[in-house]
Amino acid sequence: MSPLLVALLALVVAAVALFTLPGIFLNSGSPGARSTPTPIAQSSGPASATPIPSPTPLTYTIAKGDTLARIANKFHITQAQLVAANPQIKDPNKIQLGDVLVIPRPSPSSISDTSSPSPSP
Repeated sequence: MSPLLVALLALVVAAVALFTLPGIFLNSGSPGARSTPTPIAQSSGPASATPIPSPTPLTYTIAKGDTLARIANKFHITQAQLVAANPQIKDPNKIQLGDVLVIPRPSPSSISDTSSPSPSP
């Protein structure tokens, strides 16, 4: 057998091995079939609404001359709402300079919307 014929035969064997071996090892023996994973939606029970995150609380540090009434007016809330949001306040008439208060968000009904004009009759 001539060396050229041996080289040609070796080349054919190498080409067949190159194209069939990956298919054998990757796709259970069928060289032409390629399998890709398909995501499957799984139900973990009844669908529920996404919870609405609570806003980051607003805080205020008491400065010289502050009163609960002034602080409440500054943030458009009532003094009662301010005291309710701050259980550490034992006596509303005795607040300390440097204390940090939680400022509750005003309720939507107490905020006036000035961005759109009211309809005229």
